[in-house]
Amino acid sequence: MATVNIRVEGMVCQSCVQNIEQNLSKKDGVSRVAVSLEEKLARVTYDAAVTNPQELADEIEELGFETMLPSVAASSGASKTCTIGVGGMTCHSCVSLIEDGLGEIAGVESAAVSLEKEQAVIVFNPSMASIEDFKTAIDDMGFIVKTPTEKEGDVVEDDDEVPLIRQRRSRRTPRRSRRSRPKRTVGKGLEQSFREVTMDTIGEEFLLRAQFNLSGLNCASCVAKVEKHLKKKSGVHSARVALLAGKAEVKYNPEKISPEIIAQEVNSLGFTAVYLPEASSGGGTILELKVDSEPMQLTINQVLMGKEGIIGVTVDKHRNARVEYDNTAVGPRDILQMVEKEGFTVTVQAKKRGLVNHGKGIRK
Repeated sequence: MATVNIRVEGMVCQSCVQNIEQNLSKKDGVSRVAVSLEEKLARVTYDAAVTNPQELADEIEELGFETMLPSVAASSGASKTCTIGVGGMTCHSCVSLIEDGLGEIAGVESAAVSLEKEQAVIVFNPSMASIEDFKTAIDDMGFIVKTPTEKEGDVVEDDDEVPLIRQRRSRRTPRRSRRSRPKRTVGKGLEQSFREVTMDTIGEEFLLRAQFNLSGLNCASCVAKVEKHLKKKSGVHSARVALLAGKAEVKYNPEKISPEIIAQEVNSLGFTAVYLPEASSGGGTILELKVDSEPMQLTINQVLMGKEGIIGVTVDKHRNARVEYDNTAVGPRDILQMVEKEGFTVTVQAKKRGLVNHGKGIRK
């Protein structure tokens, strides 16, 4: 099987996307088609023994679109292969994320990542990309670039020496932010100092809080990936991701970044972020409880008020409690433990139950 990215001009809506995907999927030898309206690309996985990129491009042109195939090789020289050690991977989702991210760099012909060997093998055009570009991309995705020996970053001329586990071919134009970053040639100490100097130092009283629903998180590595990526963005003061709850809270400077851009940054990592404006402000998160029973001469207000992270507690005549809290300091399960420890029996209101009850996810 092989994969090719075909440039497609003339698409104007999702109907065009579906038209191309449906027709190409019917062609003999084609196993997968993914079309991006924004990037104007059709990514096709096909059986090279049955069809070829030119036939695929012709098929798209017959639908009324214009196509452009990637050049077979750049005019400046032959491809080379490098091997880079990668740490922090815990599952095949991490492998796919790195392969897709490296495949987006211009000049990369294929990228194969081994979870067992903890390494990435990249075939690339040295006139269009460098090893430093790959190291930067891997670091931006939240993984660790391991360089215990000089050999891990060397270029290997003989492709047969490095077995490719899985190929991801792409010549798409890389994201501007990634290509515009300076190459990292400084030591770890200087690099850390550089990050500390460039961090946003605005006072916390001017920051806003944005909350997001996240999907696609599989492990703690995914959490670290999102948090590390967001913390590097200008205007982001802090980022906290809850794996079980599938939520993220970001404190940000509204003059430098917006929740919509933050969501786009998370989506660029391969996850899905949905901004929750109703839960985002300078205030706290709301947890609604039903007080089923309580000990004598003690109220839920007395138990919670004054505790770290608790902003306010109100209880109506029907014993429905509304707890406002700072979820960077305390979580809903912490609150339940506080009140149950004092003898209260409470039930989480149905619309908020997903914050503490992860039965559906555990069963899955």
